[in-house]
Amino acid sequence: MNARPQPPKNVRATLTGKILTVSWDPPSGEVNGYTFDYARPGAIYQYGQTGGPATTYTTDHSIWRTPLVWVRAYARNASGSSEPYASALIHVPRGRSRRAPVAP
Repeated sequence: MNARPQPPKNVRATLTGKILTVSWDPPSGEVNGYTFDYARPGAIYQYGQTGGPATTYTTDHSIWRTPLVWVRAYARNASGSSEPYASALIHVPRGRSRRAPVAP
């Protein structure tokens, strides 16, 4: 029986205009894909997933109605999902690009 995967490593988020790009280093072991969610004060939403070995995910952030969000990444395999990687905190300024710092 396979074990659940470890979380992805070194998750980074970059916001350019309305486009959020999340990238990461894969954990060791079997991974079939990744799931991402974002949180804003009072709510958590799943917003995307990948299949296979992809190490980048890009999405339009214009659905967010708050200037502050946290992005979390999970690895998946046949045994389930990993714990999330520590959240990347993103300040969403109007009309600016910003690299998101990773929370400790």
